[in-house]
Amino acid sequence: MTTGSMMKDYVRRQLRYWVVDFKDDMLPRDFMSKSYSKTQIVIPDIYLKPHRVAAVLHLPAPLLVTTVHCIELTIAVPSWTDSDKEAAHKHLLIHANELVVQVRNLWECSSKIRREAEERVQAALLEPDPLGSTAAMFAFARDVNDRTKLVVDKLNVQIFVGEIPRVEMILADLNARTTDALWRDVKDPTTCVDYSPDHLVQTRFKATSFMLSVCINPAGSGISGGGFIRLMTKVSVDM
Repeated sequence: MTTGSMMKDYVRRQLRYWVVDFKDDMLPRDFMSKSYSKTQIVIPDIYLKPHRVAAVLHLPAPLLVTTVHCIELTIAVPSWTDSDKEAAHKHLLIHANELVVQVRNLWECSSKIRREAEERVQAALLEPDPLGSTAAMFAFARDVNDRTKLVVDKLNVQIFVGEIPRVEMILADLNARTTDALWRDVKDPTTCVDYSPDHLVQTRFKATSFMLSVCINPAGSGISGGGFIRLMTKVSVDM
């Protein structure tokens, strides 16, 4: 497999790993052909696998991520081929314009939801490594993961009690970058995390920033959220 098609295969593998019921027809029709050269892919209205997102959020029990809705996902690569030598020094951009994460108490969920959550976890344990078994793909993935940029315009985490969202955390303008020697403005790459929570996919998110707002919907307020009390509004967070 050439490096050009390897980038396409890498993107497709990651989408299968993260997106619920991902099908190849979600991609442009001629995506895997050599003639496809557009370096930006837009995928609207998708759902991410709740257990994958939960592993990243590190939520304590009995909190359960039940739904993760991405309004629109954009993936932009510097190049699909290795003919552009400058591409090896440019980042891969993953951009979600709005991401809504719904969290519930496991024991308030129906038996069906609890059973499905357990089945997802068990199925994940049996899944093969998303990168496959070839050394070339692992080496390629390590290189790409060392120059990845994640942007989320609005990340909305809603914690439900019953059918009413009681706590809402909004992270606006979230920017996260991985790091290696190519990121000259990152001072200390030694303190970064070298792996994802499941130890499968290499990640090194080092520089992270966002604006944080937190609201609570006290008991007695309706489902509309009209009684939300703002605890903080657009507090700048840099990590």
